[in-house]
Amino acid sequence: MLSYWNVSRSAILKSKPVWLRPWLLARSWSNFTYRRAMYAMQYAFPRWRHVWYALAAFLVYPFEMTREKFGVVIRSLVGDHMYESGKRVLRSRMQVRGPQ
Repeated sequence: MLSYWNVSRSAILKSKPVWLRPWLLARSWSNFTYRRAMYAMQYAFPRWRHVWYALAAFLVYPFEMTREKFGVVIRSLVGDHMYESGKRVLRSRMQVRGPQ
């Protein structure tokens, strides 16, 4: 994953116009840390890493993949089991009520 970040960063640092570089770097870093958070959860890294990577991804650039990033933040804070249980409850309540 780090190699993708390095390739992305080197391309961004050569890009023009120069004023877009901070925006592009933030976007790329956010995507990189989002993927790190997913990897950390999948391979059972310490919980603080899940939370740290997920929050970093969401806070650095929340304008893209917002729903997915927020979901990873919540999942890292409450754990997989609680996240899935909560998702099931919300889905069942939405089906009972139907679209309003």
